[in-house]
Amino acid sequence: MNLARLILCLALVGCIGEVTDLDPGAGTPSQGSGSGSGSAPPPMTVMKYLTELGSKQCAAAFACQATYPTTEPVSFESLYGTSESTCNPTVVASYEPELIDAEVTAGNIYFNGGAAMTCLAGLTAPDCATFWTTGKISLATCRQVFHGTASDGDTCVVDQDCVNWDSVCDATSSTCVATDAE
Repeated sequence: MNLARLILCLALVGCIGEVTDLDPGAGTPSQGSGSGSGSAPPPMTVMKYLTELGSKQCAAAFACQATYPTTEPVSFESLYGTSESTCNPTVVASYEPELIDAEVTAGNIYFNGGAAMTCLAGLTAPDCATFWTTGKISLATCRQVFHGTASDGDTCVVDQDCVNWDSVCDATSSTCVATDAE
């Protein structure tokens, strides 16, 4: 499993479930009736979502740093850096946001902006007693943010291209390959 998928999966956890809204434009704010205050939030974008998700993941990781298992093969600092300010760019880069955005634009991944906003709003402070053993930060809605269109064996660019959340985009073959669910 590549580092980007690992970090994204750790952030989202619960990599089992059904995606219900596959409309690529879902969640984009409408123009409305014109009777409101005119202060609707800007639409959620892939980059904005991944940046905010990275920020929340870093905040949670640093809040629970003292409980990071010493038996992990990768050190805390290798994954998250030495501070929250250095963590976010590293974590966001590991998501490969430019590639994900390009795949969304190409129609190979559906991005649900509404689910992205709900996901971010629902992520709260972690329980450090179980953070590293039960899947980090988690919310079922976060599983609905991206939905790939490539089945196992189909061509892919990033893991999110794969329909199956337990699959990865194999770097050698550039195809979705099933992995053991973790």
